Amino acid sequence: EGCLPDVTNDNFLLWAFNKPPIQGWVLRQFAEIPGMLTTERVKECYEPLCRWTEWWFRCRDYDGDGVVQCNHGNDGGWDNATVFDLGLPVESPDLTAFLVIQCEMLAEMARWLGLPTSTVETWAQRGAQSLERLLLHSRRGDQFVAPRSGDHAVPEGSDSLLNYIPIILGMRLPEDLRTAIVLRELEGL
Repeated sequence: EGCLPDVTNDNFLLWAFNKPPIQGWVLRQFAEIPGMLTTERVKECYEPLCRWTEWWFRCRDYDGDGVVQCNHGNDGGWDNATVFDLGLPVESPDLTAFLVIQCEMLAEMARWLGLPTSTVETWAQRGAQSLERLLLHSRRGDQFVAPRSGDHAVPEGSDSLLNYIPIILGMRLPEDLRTAIVLRELEGL
């Protein structure tokens, strides 16, 4: 189905939880190191990354609003985060931010591999749509929040770092939002 197990060791695979879709972000970092990503490595990563990304969109949007959700804090290693105070599942903005980058990276990988232009465009559009949904759904004024899936309630006073992770989108975010996120984080130091 595309899901990756939470734990893999010599005794078992644990499928009850998973991890956030950071592979696109990691590959983006590798792409900036000369010689790190070869065509062979891109070929090896492309299909599994497609399946993993599709799994998020297909299997982690229970309310059908186009924003993926975290079903348990263990899914991202943030099991005690205040964004979960109202209960689960939560449409955590970090997940969508990582998926924006992952879709963009898949578009770049498809281009690199010489796949049809329609494939490149599909991934690029998916990334753009995810960014639009993130901004419409999870932005409240000058910050991001993590609404509970379904009723979209937001815990009062949550200042979880999960709400700051979308800063990884950099220039894709509106300037006023970027500035506010950075200033809020600096004030907290």
